[in-house]
Amino acid sequence: MKKIIFLIFSIFLFANEAEIALDLAKVNGYFKNIKSCSENDFNGCDNLEDIGKIKYIKEAKEYINEECKAKNMAACYIISTFSDDEYTKYNALRLACQNHFDLACTKLVIDYEKNSTKALKILKNQCDNENNQNSCYATARYYKGFLDKENAIKYSKIACDKGFYNACIFEASVHYENNNIKTAFNILEKTCDKGYEEACFVAANSYLKLSKFKLSKKFLEKSCKLGNKIACQKLNGF
Repeated sequence: MKKIIFLIFSIFLFANEAEIALDLAKVNGYFKNIKSCSENDFNGCDNLEDIGKIKYIKEAKEYINEECKAKNMAACYIISTFSDDEYTKYNALRLACQNHFDLACTKLVIDYEKNSTKALKILKNQCDNENNQNSCYATARYYKGFLDKENAIKYSKIACDKGFYNACIFEASVHYENNNIKTAFNILEKTCDKGYEEACFVAANSYLKLSKFKLSKKFLEKSCKLGNKIACQKLNGF
C-alpha cells in the first residue's frame, strides 16, 4: 500500500514538474519576443500578447524575478507588467532602460511622465537620436493626440518604413481621417502584401464600409490565408 501511495505521489510530482517546465518555457518564449521587440523587430512586438495561459503563476514570477536579478532585461521589463507595487515596477523599467533596453525606455515615459508635452519631447528624442522605433510609434500617437496630424503621419511613417507594421496601420488611419483615402489604402495594401494579416483585415473592413464588397472579400481572403481566424469567419458571410 505504501508503495502504491509513493508511486502515485511520484507521478503527481513529476506531472507538476513537467507542467512547471512547460510554463517556464512559455516565459522564455515571451522573453525572446520582448527582446526582439526592444531591438526593433516588429514580429516580436506583434507576439507580445501570445504568452499563453500560465498555470503555475507563483513559480513563473519567481523565475522572472531571478532572471531579472541575473541581468535579463526582458525579465525586468515583464516585472513592470505584472507587479502591483509601483515602486517595483518603476525600478524594474528604470533598470532595463539604463541597460539600453529600448522598449523599457518607451514604456517608462508613457507610464510615468504625466506631462504629455515633456513625454512627447523625450519620446521624440528617443526616436530621432536613439533609433527607438517603439518611441517613433509612440511619438506619432502623441502627436495625433495633440491634433498634429502632419507629424503623426511623419513619425508613424518612420516606424512603418522600419517594418513596424502596426505603425503602418496607424499611418493609414490618419490619412483616412484626412480624407486621403487612396493613400490610406495604398499603405494598407502594401503592408498586407508584406504578409501582415492585420493590415489585410483592416483593408477588408475599410472597403466594406465603402460598400466595395469584391475588394473587401479579396482582402478578407488574404487575411484568412495569413492566419486571421476572424477574417475566415467573416468570409462565410459573403
